[in-house]
Amino acid sequence: MPNHIHNTITSNSNNNMLNNSSVTASAKGLIQPALSTQYFQLYHHPPSPALTQWIAYFWEVRWDLTNQPAYTQQNLPHPAQHLIVNPFLDSGIMGVHTRRFEYKLQGKGQVLGCRFNFGALAHLLSVKPKLLNDVYSPVERILPLTQSALDERVREDNLSQAIQDIEQAVLAVAQPLSSDALLAGKIVEAIEANRAIVQVEQLAEQFAISVRKLQRLFADYIGVSAKWTICRYRLFEVLAELDKQPQEQLIHLANRTGYYDQAHFNRVFKAMVGVTPSEYASGIT
Repeated sequence: MPNHIHNTITSNSNNNMLNNSSVTASAKGLIQPALSTQYFQLYHHPPSPALTQWIAYFWEVRWDLTNQPAYTQQNLPHPAQHLIVNPFLDSGIMGVHTRRFEYKLQGKGQVLGCRFNFGALAHLLSVKPKLLNDVYSPVERILPLTQSALDERVREDNLSQAIQDIEQAVLAVAQPLSSDALLAGKIVEAIEANRAIVQVEQLAEQFAISVRKLQRLFADYIGVSAKWTICRYRLFEVLAELDKQPQEQLIHLANRTGYYDQAHFNRVFKAMVGVTPSEYASGIT
């Protein structure tokens, strides 16, 4: 077993409990995280050093609502592709989830995910990444793994072995990423890191490429447009600001994140989150 996995997921009598060195993951993308995290725990685990070009991290969600009412969690996912192992519902390769994602937590369980680096999964595919959006595709499509075996690992709470299986499968098929795949990933990272980016033309200028090439990179490696990606990350920032300061003037918040028409800002927010900004700030979801 790779050392980083051994150090992150240690053994109890069932060989599967997290130890205190596990780091709770960022809440970016969770809708109302202060409420959400009362119902589940989210952890990130780094990949082995040999996998860092392809895998960003493994994520793990655990919940125990035994003898408690079910809870429906809502997320706005990142523009990334994942391998999701959820033996209680759906498993497989998931492209970008373009809409609000809801998941009903009930009883007790755990889900494991592998988030690929931006552009990495598309490098392994023979189809445009957009075709993977919003659907689950069989893991056997791109990796020498069987989904049923992974589901059984997670059902038995043997996440360390599931991670090891996934890493070995990725190593078996991985090829060095092309310069275009790496560039596409860097552009997405720039959007995430720099809240001043609100237009596609800013990206083209920053990376000294044409808007047309920028659009092609996103079509070939990301699966959504650069404009959609900008909108998603700026919306993450709006949610974070409202979570911290629900009384903040919405018009100022909209302007800071590139929306200069309040009505348009309200429409975009409601389409993504399901409620208006003012309703969200009031705790209505």
